[in-house]
Amino acid sequence: MVDEYLEPEIAEHVLALIDASKHKKLLLDVDGKVVDVPRPLFINQKENIYAIDSKRWDEAFNMLSAGIAKLVKGFIKRHNIISPLTGELLHVTPRRLRYTLATGLAAERISKRELARILDHTDTQHVNVYFEMAGRIVEHLDKAAAKGFSKYLNFFRSRLIDSDEDAVNGERDDKHLTFVDEQNPADQADSGVCV
Repeated sequence: MVDEYLEPEIAEHVLALIDASKHKKLLLDVDGKVVDVPRPLFINQKENIYAIDSKRWDEAFNMLSAGIAKLVKGFIKRHNIISPLTGELLHVTPRRLRYTLATGLAAERISKRELARILDHTDTQHVNVYFEMAGRIVEHLDKAAAKGFSKYLNFFRSRLIDSDEDAVNGERDDKHLTFVDEQNPADQADSGVCV
């Protein structure tokens, strides 16, 4: 498990969700003995048969991705969130949310290392696709924007470079951005250069 910062407004919702189920005891029969198991954020009422079969008792009530997908679809339906493209209910899955998060962070120029950490990848090779997609998204936004508005979008475009020599302000230390790992502040890496 990784500690992750939450915006205060989101943290309030998470704490309310935890509070709503704090009275619920989750009991499981383990070899004839009733065991009180940890309560996950989203409780799988039917039990997680995969966790039970592999004797991971602490995950016995963890929800599978299909259950999370059902919660997300229910939220979309309850709040009548309509896609501007199709005019129908927005089609969202946990995987689509993950891809959207990753592509959005890549478009915001997060470092590959930090994106890999957020997505729980052990290295950065699998995050390249998100950076490739982010570039394409900028192109689509530019085409979709009105001509008068598109000149302002160019202020937010940038390009990836391989070395300080290729950067406009590569020689200026005050323009360099550094990623500092919250878990290990001594672990730092260059993440870019401001123009």
